[in-house]
Amino acid sequence: MFKIFKDNLIAIIGWISALGTIITIIFPDAIKLFIAGHNQGYAIALLVISLIIAFMQSLPKDNISCKITNTTDITILYGDIFKTDGIIVIPVNEYFDTIVDKEIVSTNTLHGKLINEIFKNDKSNLQYQLHNGLKGIQSITDTSRERGNKARYPLGTVVKIEKDNIIYYLVALTRFNQTQQAEITKDEYQIVIIGLLNYIEKFAQGSVVNMPLIGSGEAGVDLPKQKILEFLLISMELMDKFTVSKGINIILYKTSKNHINLNRVENIYNTINN
Repeated sequence: MFKIFKDNLIAIIGWISALGTIITIIFPDAIKLFIAGHNQGYAIALLVISLIIAFMQSLPKDNISCKITNTTDITILYGDIFKTDGIIVIPVNEYFDTIVDKEIVSTNTLHGKLINEIFKNDKSNLQYQLHNGLKGIQSITDTSRERGNKARYPLGTVVKIEKDNIIYYLVALTRFNQTQQAEITKDEYQIVIIGLLNYIEKFAQGSVVNMPLIGSGEAGVDLPKQKILEFLLISMELMDKFTVSKGINIILYKTSKNHINLNRVENIYNTINN
């Protein structure tokens, strides 16, 4: 927070100095009389005002908005992704499993909550939609797998499903290692994000897209949440003419507040855009 406060203070002092220079050029005699009459009180007052404004701008924010490209707006906020309006992105494993337990899909993940809470009385419908959505996508059959689905799909594969008029994009984020633990490498993570963004750009036009901080969960990529968020934004920015007409919301867990500084993100993009 101190760095953001310092940067804000420098920017505000610079803005006030520039404004003061312009006013001095336009009204030189009046400014000289004003300064002579107030001595040091003038400078102290400006410093105090600058400190107050910089402090207020440095307080932790609950949401920010930035224009990631000329055609795509991004809003980052804390909340419950299942209570949002629009398309919802859910990271899943490479098998698109529908079994929730300690070994296959954890109850604490968005994947687990989708199965247990959204499709709790309709899992056969979920399985049917997944089966249809994955048709034609090349997979590898794992005959040695004792539980769960046996067809393994490439990371970054996206399947559209629907429940109660809400569209979900399920993206294959993690794979199982030799000890049957879900994981993903940094290189694989980049592939997943590019695959997801390409799918969103192609199919999500006309709807706002809500996505979690992909890769920050239990089996996520080995990076701090702040860096994952910044990488996600940079990935969108680097895609040529990336366009999502209704924009993208990145929904963060409230427990992430101690790990994510939205002021820093906003400061970075304000600097870039200016």
